[in-house]
Amino acid sequence: MISIFRDSAVKLPLLATLFCVSMAGWGSDPASGPVLFNRDIRPILSDRCYACHGPDKANRKTTMHFDSKERARTPLASGGLAFVGGDLTKSVMYQRITSDDEAFRMPPASMGYAKLSAQQIDLIKRWIEQGAHMSIRGHPPGAADRRASAGARSHKATGVDVATGIPAP
Repeated sequence: MISIFRDSAVKLPLLATLFCVSMAGWGSDPASGPVLFNRDIRPILSDRCYACHGPDKANRKTTMHFDSKERARTPLASGGLAFVGGDLTKSVMYQRITSDDEAFRMPPASMGYAKLSAQQIDLIKRWIEQGAHMSIRGHPPGAADRRASAGARSHKATGVDVATGIPAP
């Protein structure tokens, strides 16, 4: 056995540190709670959608982009909306990311993009079902995100909400 564990003066702080480190991830699994825009959805959009629908005006392929709430909620040319909180059937984004038709699917196969993973699609589905609440441009989550994470625990040592990674007020 390692000699560090024999010294009782080291044992308690070491065990406390290990406990805190193990608890830091507690409650942060998106499958176990509410889906939050900044933690769960924004990374998917950034990695898989922003090339055509992001903040870079020179590379945008459409007027629909997700770098502002207003633009993300602007009616599409078809008259529909990219996402309608609580309604998957009216959320064009969900219809397109789940489509088997490669000509309709997003991200577009014709440009060499792979379909979103089942986990990514599930997160977007759950986010829309939970109201599709958004926070944009690094702002802290809005009231809706705070209500959704109200059950999350704040890590006492750091004061960080373990579900969102945001410092507790």
